[in-house]
Amino acid sequence: ARVVNGDRNEWPVAPRVLVIQGANPAVTSVDQVAMLEALSREEVFTVLHEQVMTDTAVYADVVLPATSHFEINDVVGSYGSYTAQANNKVIDRVGESKSNGEVAEALALALGFSREEFDASTEAVNQLVADSLCSGSIVVREPGATIQFRDTFPTFGDRKMKLWREDHHLPGPRFVPLEDERHPLTLISPATTFTINSMFGDTAPPPAVVKVSIADARERGISDGQLVEVTNSRATIRIPAEVDGAMRAGVCSIPKGLWRRSVAGGLTANAFAPDTYSDLSDGACFNDARVEIRAL
Repeated sequence: ARVVNGDRNEWPVAPRVLVIQGANPAVTSVDQVAMLEALSREEVFTVLHEQVMTDTAVYADVVLPATSHFEINDVVGSYGSYTAQANNKVIDRVGESKSNGEVAEALALALGFSREEFDASTEAVNQLVADSLCSGSIVVREPGATIQFRDTFPTFGDRKMKLWREDHHLPGPRFVPLEDERHPLTLISPATTFTINSMFGDTAPPPAVVKVSIADARERGISDGQLVEVTNSRATIRIPAEVDGAMRAGVCSIPKGLWRRSVAGGLTANAFAPDTYSDLSDGACFNDARVEIRAL
């Protein structure tokens, strides 16, 4: 958002085109207010490649229809296990939909790259399957035989997990307090069983509530189901409270994956998150959000 808004001088020229694929930054980006401002800029031409009408699609100048996994042959890696496999299409293309690879190939050719580097044709995908184990099957480990610290161990000589090593270039973990007297509560945005990031947030969203501990609710005169105001220096939203005995005092939560339609005013938990970088790999700091809550 800072780059598009011109607040960060990391690029030699101001961006004029924004291409978004496989993302819904209108609700998944930190500092949501700044991101919505960036998506609203008239001088930046925004292209979205998407399957459904997301909150981000509302801001796009052009929406390119994307295929689902039902429409294309592909090779896919799993998320959290040990397999790669062929994905065989089961229906014809819907309308003029294109795959991620096809859009990337077309864009690469327009920018002067060679077709061989970005070939996403059906023939290329089928050849990849034919040249790999994806055309058959292989048992990497027998079911139930991949339990960490019983069957598999870290590769260090003592087979122990290391949080820090003297010979490593990264410093050890350290605690950095988020002191903010005006906003004493830490807001977290945990995942739920309802959505995957923001996917399915349009059809089966999690409950749009802020969970508050019993102690914090009592201190602020908040009752279960009451409308409250959550605020910090970046945003303010109104949302029902859920007094939760499992919440730790000083911590509150709004679920990850909500769309703008789920919350009055159109802002979600990410509106409170800073756009600072983490000290490891420049990650986002979603859970460094500090807020205050008051009863209405």
